[in-house]
Amino acid sequence: MKKLFTLIVAICATTLAWADDSGNCGSNVTYTYVESTGTLTISGTGDMYSYSYASNWPWYNYRSSIKKVVINNGVTSIGKNAFNGCTGLTSITIPNSVTSIGYGAFYGCTGLTSITIPNSVTSIGDIAFDGCTGLTSINVAEDNLNYASIDGFLYSKDKKTLIMCPMGKTGSITIPNSVTSIGIDAFYGCEGLTSVTIPNSVTSIGEWAFDGCTGLTSMTVEATNPPLCVNELGDGLSMPNYNIPLYVPAASVDAYKAEDEWEKFTNIQAIPATGVNEAAAEKSEVKKIIDRNGIIYIEKDGTRYFLNGGKAE
Repeated sequence: MKKLFTLIVAICATTLAWADDSGNCGSNVTYTYVESTGTLTISGTGDMYSYSYASNWPWYNYRSSIKKVVINNGVTSIGKNAFNGCTGLTSITIPNSVTSIGYGAFYGCTGLTSITIPNSVTSIGDIAFDGCTGLTSINVAEDNLNYASIDGFLYSKDKKTLIMCPMGKTGSITIPNSVTSIGIDAFYGCEGLTSVTIPNSVTSIGEWAFDGCTGLTSMTVEATNPPLCVNELGDGLSMPNYNIPLYVPAASVDAYKAEDEWEKFTNIQAIPATGVNEAAAEKSEVKKIIDRNGIIYIEKDGTRYFLNGGKAE
């Protein structure tokens, strides 16, 4: 009897050491959490539950202690708000069985620096990665049917719509010429961006595209015709500072000053005649280069310039 009791105690101790918490998070989906490693494992078949509020999740009380989430093959969705506010999360494994990532699924996961979207994902909910201030790269499997990535940015499969710039991106960026539209919230909260160049291929910009971009010091729009700013709710570009210089083609300055949303800028100027234009004026050898991402550069004496004349670092 004593030996049996000792065995039962040993088994219980081992079980507790392996899983500090476990339970259901879907009709046929379960979770286990190991505190010593900070690992939350999601297993089973079918969809995870969706949660209207973060406080409804079973792992709410230790959300800041979760460092790693492993979703096993067989789980088909990441539920609404599933990992919202898991500020300590630095690693997430998503299997090819997952077809959807729910609304706000990773909202506020400030510790995430990169995430890989498998080829099975066909839908990503709104604000799924909003508040991920450390996120610098979103990588999409090449054979995904719905999404693509270039330099860590999330695009539609045809690369015509820029869906999201990771919030951790910093410095100057130039949007590829393949892009014709910039999505709602595309640059939301990208506080580290200092300048953005929008190519002449862009014809529309979504309902809060630059909301929270407090670090922007300039914007360049190469389109002769001002892109349409979709502002059904009256928020438009939602720029935090309309006093920064807006550089546009010289012949289009007046058009931008008269166009809805663009007229809010108080400092609209012609694109400076520097870099590329000066090189052409000097009749020096100038080369046109298109990189693998479709971005066009002009090279003079070994130095690359963007089409707006700015120097490419």
